[in-house]
Amino acid sequence: MVTKKIIDSPETEVPKPSDITFDSVYVPDQPEIIQVAAPSGGAGDSKQFEELRFNEEEVEIMVHETTDKNAEDPVFTACNGTTQYFFRGHVQKVKRKYLAILASCKEHAIKTVEYTPVSYTHLTLPTNYHV
Repeated sequence: MVTKKIIDSPETEVPKPSDITFDSVYVPDQPEIIQVAAPSGGAGDSKQFEELRFNEEEVEIMVHETTDKNAEDPVFTACNGTTQYFFRGHVQKVKRKYLAILASCKEHAIKTVEYTPVSYTHLTLPTNYHV
């Protein structure tokens, strides 16, 4: 038969919410809101808008085929989370911003030398035999 172990603890009185008082209540200051006028379309803004418009133009391109068996096909690019694939050997229309990304790409590869164990069974060892 299992019996519970009884632990004696002193009686404590739990305060009721009405018994708790605060000296003061923190009220944050109102944040100052500054209104800024919208851009008036000055020279700096129009240059930026022109550049954005230029990068959104569609152009026709073709990525040439390659003899490298490990080359990517399709070639992957991305701009601001939007992906664009370039298929080798096919003419396709893409936005100019993806062409700029493709033009700035560099091919990189890692080649590791494969070491194979050498078999010493075919070697002839020198001997001290004199004729």
